[in-house]
Amino acid sequence: MGQPQVNRDGLKRRCRKRLRELELPDPFDLDRFCASLSERTGRPIRLLALELSPPGPCGMWLCTATTDYVIYQSATDPLHQEHIVLHELSHIACAHSATSVLRADTAERLLPHLDGDMVHSVLSRSHYTQEQELEAELMASLILHRARKDSRAKAKPDRRVPLSAEDDARIAARIERSLQTPVRYRP
Repeated sequence: MGQPQVNRDGLKRRCRKRLRELELPDPFDLDRFCASLSERTGRPIRLLALELSPPGPCGMWLCTATTDYVIYQSATDPLHQEHIVLHELSHIACAHSATSVLRADTAERLLPHLDGDMVHSVLSRSHYTQEQELEAELMASLILHRARKDSRAKAKPDRRVPLSAEDDARIAARIERSLQTPVRYRP
């Protein structure tokens, strides 16, 4: 039997609400967003770019006793890396929990500076439900959309030219004249 059907409308509402609660730096900066999320959770977040081999994941969140590690694929373009990192950070923002998808020897190879027993215990919690994956993916997309939208809005030049008092008077007089002169309609 498959996983239960996800209420997508409820998921969207929940994600939009969470997005409003998050502090997104303006202009958007991934490091500043990590710092903000870290402050919110009270735990340091470390980003680690590693060359991950297929068919494994292109990103993962490892939660240790003291630190959250977000591991992402180094062998891809920067926009994809940003989306991968935001997906994993969204798991943190949404307070997801998980079960294992990686073998301990793979994790020890990827993270040799971490204690092997600790890595193994962490891996026993690294597989998410379908709804959690959808939520993290939607959150990452919403964060990117809002970040891009905010930067586009700021990048638009203000084409309005400031007017002097004389310009204002001239324009007002022209509008007044046009309202006093009848306009004839010719078919």
